[in-house]
Amino acid sequence: MEENNKIITTSEWIITKLIMFIPIVNIVMLIIWAFNQKTNINKANWAKANLIIMIFRVMFYFIIVFVTALILVNFFGEFFKHNIHI
Repeated sequence: MEENNKIITTSEWIITKLIMFIPIVNIVMLIIWAFNQKTNINKANWAKANLIIMIFRVMFYFIIVFVTALILVNFFGEFFKHNIHI
């Protein structure tokens, strides 16, 4: 069996998941695991899938923040337009 096709043990997966808890390091390690030729094929595919999900998640968060900001600006803009007494 080739080195990058071997079965990943439970302890290796636990270490991998623990690394994912560390901010910034998790993104760097996902990129390394996803595109390094020596990485186990299963871990490389897992890392690629996680990167894709992260990208979708960030896009979704930006959309939610943008829509929420538009709603708040619209609401408070109308509120201040009608309630300012100078």
